[in-house]
Amino acid sequence: MSSAEKVGKGLFDKVRAIYVYGGDTSFDKSIKSSFYIRSVILQSTVVGQFSILKSEYLGYLEICHISFTEFPEAISGCWNLQALHVMYCGGFMRLPESIGKLRKLRNLELLICNDFESLPQSIGDCRELRSLQLYFCANLREMPNSICKLENLKVLHIAASPAMQQLPSKMVGELSNLQTLNLSGCSNLKDLPSTFACCRLHNLVLSNTNITVLPQWITLIGTLECIELEYCTELAELPTDIGNLERLEILNLQGCWRLCGMPLGFGQLIRLRRLGLFVVRCGENDASILELENLDMLCGHLEITNLRYLRDPIYAEKACLKKKKTLKCLKLTWWSSSGMEEELVLDMEHDLDVLCALEPPPEITVLEICGYRGPSLPCWMMKQCDSSYLDGSFNKTSPPRFNGLTQLMLEQLPNLKHMQVLVEFPSLKTFNLQGMPSLEELWTTTSGLDIGEEEEGVRYCFPVLSALFIGNCPKLNVKPYFPQSLEQLRLVKSNEHLISPDGSSSRRFHTHADESSSSCGTLPEIHLKKLKLEEMTASSTGWELLLQLTKLETLEIRLCDDLRELPESMRSLKFLQRLHIDACSTLDVLPEWLGELRSLRELSIVRTPMIASLPQSTKDLTSLVELKVVGWVNLSQLPEAIQHLSSLQVLSLEGCGALSMLPDWIGQLSALQLLRIDRCTALQSLPHSIKCLTDLRSLSITGCPVLAQRYKKEVGDDWHHVSHIPHVMCY
Repeated sequence: MSSAEKVGKGLFDKVRAIYVYGGDTSFDKSIKSSFYIRSVILQSTVVGQFSILKSEYLGYLEICHISFTEFPEAISGCWNLQALHVMYCGGFMRLPESIGKLRKLRNLELLICNDFESLPQSIGDCRELRSLQLYFCANLREMPNSICKLENLKVLHIAASPAMQQLPSKMVGELSNLQTLNLSGCSNLKDLPSTFACCRLHNLVLSNTNITVLPQWITLIGTLECIELEYCTELAELPTDIGNLERLEILNLQGCWRLCGMPLGFGQLIRLRRLGLFVVRCGENDASILELENLDMLCGHLEITNLRYLRDPIYAEKACLKKKKTLKCLKLTWWSSSGMEEELVLDMEHDLDVLCALEPPPEITVLEICGYRGPSLPCWMMKQCDSSYLDGSFNKTSPPRFNGLTQLMLEQLPNLKHMQVLVEFPSLKTFNLQGMPSLEELWTTTSGLDIGEEEEGVRYCFPVLSALFIGNCPKLNVKPYFPQSLEQLRLVKSNEHLISPDGSSSRRFHTHADESSSSCGTLPEIHLKKLKLEEMTASSTGWELLLQLTKLETLEIRLCDDLRELPESMRSLKFLQRLHIDACSTLDVLPEWLGELRSLRELSIVRTPMIASLPQSTKDLTSLVELKVVGWVNLSQLPEAIQHLSSLQVLSLEGCGALSMLPDWIGQLSALQLLRIDRCTALQSLPHSIKCLTDLRSLSITGCPVLAQRYKKEVGDDWHHVSHIPHVMCY
């Protein structure tokens, strides 16, 4: 129903469900005696619709998208009501005390009621309540003590309510049937009650709360199967007897950065399937990594931190990570996530022994190693050694391959110098190398030889690698060449020879043509699609790498302060579609040959203060759809070449403080759909020709006080010049 009419008795003779959307339909008194109406949904309607609450036999009521200051007392007349759902409703701060008269109520849900503050004490009289769910109630501050009387309550959700700071201090009473307690997202909740009488609890969800410590009573609830603590960033310790929870299957500690260690007896949790985080410590009350030995059901993600505290590598061997077949993501970290670091004596060989003993299962899909201080990679990543570790000896057999590994991240490995003679990673798609100041070589063939040096047995380590990130590796060279499958390459603060190789290593990519030709005079064509260069020290000369990237579609250059002009090798990028240049402080001119990049669709020149114009050849970029000019402090007038960009749909002018006017020819940009002007403070007006831009859908003016006032919707002096544009934002 949605029309404004009075609905009489006859309509309800056999109707069992009513859905009212919008309008102002009213109901007469006869609805009160209707025996058939069991379900009512009121959506986006007026408060007057609450007259329908006179139906005594109503069993299900849903109210959504309605604002009202007080919840109707008439709800108490629905003595048969079993389910009440209030969703996306604002204005009211509490439910009426009369809610306690709903003795048959089983389910109560409030979802995104932002003004709601508290439940009445009478909620304790709803003794049949099975499920109480309060989601995203931003102002919910407290729960009444009377909820402890709800002896039949099985599910209590108080989630994503940041104003909630505590539960009743003593959760004692008759909550003997509670199975699920969810307090996730109550970001200001710091403590749980000191006592809690609930002997049947199965699920305790505290994710994204401010809990600092778990009370000891948790270890007395033998029915617990799941404790969710994800991103409880203030949690410092676990209860000492947590190993008593024999039925526990999920103890999710992912993101608990302040956790200092695991309690003794942790290894008794043999049913554990999800853990997320294990913190190594060497105190007498801390669990050893040995306690992972019998946790063979662990699956999903596991991070092991503080490995520098591991005294005996044999303990790592006995943890038996390689037998945990359902573990998919493994992160091995030598430092503490809590940030509380202690200086320890560096023993590189000890670190190597530990890492060799922590071989992941063959089924692993994501592997990350951080802060490892050893001199070489572990045996299980090397072709010539087996991973069997015992008393420092290794069998010289071929190790198992990690056939399912798709992501490999190596971060902050300060002493690693060579990555050579690696095993094959046949499924690896993403490879990140970051913070390796000593690393000199990465060999992409399993033998460490070039094709042609040894025809027999040379294989690629990364045959399907599509994304490679190299950051803060100032000495690194890739040999004999980048993987030919590579589609995305990002280089940050790394060796300039990676983009400007010297004569002894002029090739960076290999194709099948290399196998049949002994000549290196012609650089091979490869299929890299995206290249990002950040904080590289290379000057504009060289960049021979670009000569091989004939299929490149995206080039991003950021924070390259030595770059005074764009390299000539860019002229070979005939298929380039996106060119983004950002914060290259010494770049003072764009080359005239820029117009040769005819496939270019997006051009973004950002924070280049020395550039004041575009070359005339820009007019030849007839495929250009988006042009972004940001931080050109010396730009006084818009380059005339722009008027010829017939395909231009988006034009952004930001932070161009010297730009005092836009030319009248801007009205010729017939394809323009979005014009964004930000912080161009000298601009006083727009040309009248803007009325000719009939395809313009959006005009955004920000940080330009005079201009914004002039074109402010309905009230600006020149509003009539832009009133044809559907979306005008001036502020």
